[in-house]
Amino acid sequence: MIEAITKQLDQLPFCARRYTNEPAIALAKKLVELAPGDLNKVLFAPGGTTAIGMALKLARVATGRFKTISMWDSFHGASLDAISIGGEAIFARGSGHSCPVANMRPSRPEALPVSIAARNAT
Repeated sequence: MIEAITKQLDQLPFCARRYTNEPAIALAKKLVELAPGDLNKVLFAPGGTTAIGMALKLARVATGRFKTISMWDSFHGASLDAISIGGEAIFARGSGHSCPVANMRPSRPEALPVSIAARNAT
């Protein structure tokens, strides 16, 4: 394991998201090759919560709209923008909402996984 870590650190110890690197370019080319349609851009995010924030910003730019619809009791991440679109009150408590959002309750709770459907029944 030490050998693998050392090899990785020798090749690419760190790369900020705003700069590119050979592994990222190779991965982007492979994704474009595998994905359907005619992709000409690939955007990588360092993690899931950041990806949610990036997607919100891109959706606003692409549509000119700023409101978001989110599933009630959903978790999108722990950043302020991800918390504000999620429906879990425990995460948003005390932080306010940074994004206008409508949290939608499922119309057919019986179609949800059992643990979620049970919470909705109360």
